[in-house]
Amino acid sequence: MKKKRSVWIALLLGLLSSSVAFIYVGEPLLAALVPACELIAVAASRWTRLVFMPWGMTIIMVGSIVVSLVVFLMPALIAFRRRELVLTRLQSLPVYVLVLILITSGAYFLKEHRAQRFGFQPFRIPSKSMANTLKSGDFIVADTWAYRTSFPQRGDVVVYVAPDRDVKFVKRVIGVPGDSIAIKDGVVFVNGQPQQEMYIEPTFNVSTRKQSVELTVPPNMYFVMGDNRDASYDSRYQGSVPAANMIGRAEVIWLSWEPTIGIRWDRIGKRL
Repeated sequence: MKKKRSVWIALLLGLLSSSVAFIYVGEPLLAALVPACELIAVAASRWTRLVFMPWGMTIIMVGSIVVSLVVFLMPALIAFRRRELVLTRLQSLPVYVLVLILITSGAYFLKEHRAQRFGFQPFRIPSKSMANTLKSGDFIVADTWAYRTSFPQRGDVVVYVAPDRDVKFVKRVIGVPGDSIAIKDGVVFVNGQPQQEMYIEPTFNVSTRKQSVELTVPPNMYFVMGDNRDASYDSRYQGSVPAANMIGRAEVIWLSWEPTIGIRWDRIGKRL
């Protein structure tokens, strides 16, 4: 049985899944190739470390949008140019539904396990606790494999799950296991040595001068603080962070958006 494919149906199916749209217009090979190529592209961006390079993630996102638009339009173009299609069992509602379920489930699984499977994860900065290193509205990429074969170092900007609540934070590592930490008159001492923290804005370190902290970082724990000491909920209040709570090391800002001014171009590509 031959039947002409509708351009409009191809477009509507493309909104749901390009693979379903390709099956509709009689291109099952393309239906399989599209998700396979997407998977390869994501893996390649990690292994080449393109995702961690300045502007790397931005280039990937722009490229993904362009490719997605082309892939979205291709089934409609095929339907427009092809007069008739010999229908098979593939062109049926059960097949469309099955493919849509498989594609959606696969995409959800990869999104939820991207950090473990591909070694990177994007995050949005919602507060000013790391200003001026990170500002509210910055979008960063974290290397979630960074601490598989090494340990967090002093000065690393890390993403972790808070020890006192199931919430992700981004802070800077100040002390590693065994370090003696002291804060006096706004100055941080590590093992008795005052730290030259060039990333601290003096106006963000006022209330800290009234704090007095003395402790030794326990084994397998890390003492972290925000660069904006006056507006950061960190190890001074939530305690040291277990190594198991570390998600990864923040690498680069790939996008920065402020509602009042739009895109902050000068921040894109900044290494952390």
